Amino acid sequence: MTSALDDARHELERARAAPSLEEALLAICRAWARCPSARIAALALRYARAQPAEAVAGPTQKAREARWHELAAAADPADLPTLLATPWTKRPADAIARLEKLGRFPPDPRIVHALLELDTGQRFLSAAGNRFWVLAFEQLLAWGSAEAAARIPKGPPPPGDPMPFAASRFANIFGPVLASWGGRLPVEPTLDAATERLLASLAERIRGGEAEVEQLLSAVWSDAAAEGPRLVLADALTEAGDPRGEFVALQFAHERGELTLGESERMARLLAAGGRRWLGDLDGQVAPPAVFRRGFPAEVRLSTRTPDPERRGWSTVEALDTGGLALALSGFLQGARVRHVRRLLGLSVPTLVELAKTVALPPIGREGRGEGEWALLELTSLAGPDVPTPKFRVDTLRVRGDTESAARWFLGSSLRGRTTRLQLDVAAPPPFVVPQGRLVVERPPSRLPRVGALVGDVDAKGGVEALELVASPEAWPARWAGAWRLTFTRDARGRLGALAIVLESDDTSGLEVLLRGLPDTQLSALSVRTEKRLSPAARETVAELLERALASQRNLVARDVALAHAVPRPPAPVIYDGA
Repeated sequence: MTSALDDARHELERARAAPSLEEALLAICRAWARCPSARIAALALRYARAQPAEAVAGPTQKAREARWHELAAAADPADLPTLLATPWTKRPADAIARLEKLGRFPPDPRIVHALLELDTGQRFLSAAGNRFWVLAFEQLLAWGSAEAAARIPKGPPPPGDPMPFAASRFANIFGPVLASWGGRLPVEPTLDAATERLLASLAERIRGGEAEVEQLLSAVWSDAAAEGPRLVLADALTEAGDPRGEFVALQFAHERGELTLGESERMARLLAAGGRRWLGDLDGQVAPPAVFRRGFPAEVRLSTRTPDPERRGWSTVEALDTGGLALALSGFLQGARVRHVRRLLGLSVPTLVELAKTVALPPIGREGRGEGEWALLELTSLAGPDVPTPKFRVDTLRVRGDTESAARWFLGSSLRGRTTRLQLDVAAPPPFVVPQGRLVVERPPSRLPRVGALVGDVDAKGGVEALELVASPEAWPARWAGAWRLTFTRDARGRLGALAIVLESDDTSGLEVLLRGLPDTQLSALSVRTEKRLSPAARETVAELLERALASQRNLVARDVALAHAVPRPPAPVIYDGA
């Protein structure tokens, strides 16, 4: 062991003298191969994070996998960053093939880290998957990884263990590995004082670059609404060769609608490679999907029932999805780092009731929102009128589910009169086709006619400035949009009589039925736009539909129907899906 430690120390001295971080990293990895210490591995990962790589590119998964194996065949440690940045497929057979190639490389702490990071307990759950994990742990133990050894339980879980897959994993993976090694697993090697000094010196070298990035990140977190700190960070990261700098710049261009198709694809590839790392200290607090905006997570879904409000990553988060879980959020939302969260999605009834206990939300200053004012509350389930609701002002209240029940609940809640815009989703019934392929005009039974009558109730009793009905909208994190969108706003009479229709596809299912159900004195003004380019025949069909549906509207005097040209869609959310 002494000669191995001497060899490791020699490589660390070469790393200290290396002219570049890349050469230093390769020397540190060689030092770990001689003396697989967790201290040396942690230093190697710090150097690796300072030199992030792009994933293998290709038009299809099959092409990317073929290119991956072509690159891995040379077993060149300099290619490892690219190979390890490429997401693993879901097929255990492909994973086993990759593992065989990685086993040809010299022992490397980057490979160890990548495989242990892949081991979440939920990856590759099959017989072939078990085979992959047995081979992976055998490989890591053969390299002397004490970190891998620490992952292996010393025996099967006790009866009644709350994790039902733990016994299966032990029987199929860890048990055979323990038997193979006879229980004699690698242990953490002891380092001498000279090696410790070398590690400290190398850590100081990388700390300078990390400190600069840390300072720039702190500037972003301190003023998350400002563009300047993010752009300065992007320039610094780009100069350092960190692809996140390019990603931040592309995100700003995306917001302006200036990206070409190639640049959009490039942005998606960068996010797929770096998204997990760019979640920062929110990793473990949130889980994909997550929406990134201007280079940082802006909309996230909680993965814990006890989120920590002190995590710095919350500073850039604007929207929080609870996934319908019953959570206690009132205390969490008082955190100073959570002050920009003004949109809550996926709220369940228990969470809404608990939220009602919050006396006031901290103001967020520069965005002009006062205490206790929400930009958006989205409810995924409904409660009776007697359920306590927050006495906040709400810019937009969105209630998913049955439209009639949602409107009735709203009119009986304390949010009535405190909401500026009410959003309801309308399940537009799709057409169906008979076996001969002829489109049938009749639709399945629908509650749409009753929705039209509810517009009058919301108009008279709801106190809202706008009522928005969206046909079959997609769920978060997609944009709040559906086949079509109706927005009723107040007109000169003070009624919800100005109607704006936006067609977001060429599917108008349910639109005519809903419009026919409106009170015949409801509308005074109409504007119609389309986000999809319509053919002349489709434009004629829509025009005829509107003429039929609105023929009974006696007060409709202003019409502005423009279907010849599509209006630009807002930029779509940039979503990290964890793949």
